[in-house]
Amino acid sequence: MKDMQDFLDLLKNPDYRSRYLIAKRTGACLACGSKVLSLRDASARLEYEVSALCQECQDRYLGAGTRASSLKDGEVELPEGKIRHLRGHNKGKD
Repeated sequence: MKDMQDFLDLLKNPDYRSRYLIAKRTGACLACGSKVLSLRDASARLEYEVSALCQECQDRYLGAGTRASSLKDGEVELPEGKIRHLRGHNKGKD
């Protein structure tokens, strides 16, 4: 739970907005400051656009990781643990 508290503290930081904008402008991670060189998949890239978190910090704070990385392109995991293919997903494109 410490990771969750660290994440909430990050979001509540008075400098959050300026730190977010700087991270996005420089291609860095809002949380750890490292350069974001690669992200796991389209979902992780979208998450970076929203949160400015690198892959490692997404996994740490948002709980992504082993299960998410095992999904194939065009698949999503439903809350009950089932996997569903996205209707109309264009394979080969993100």
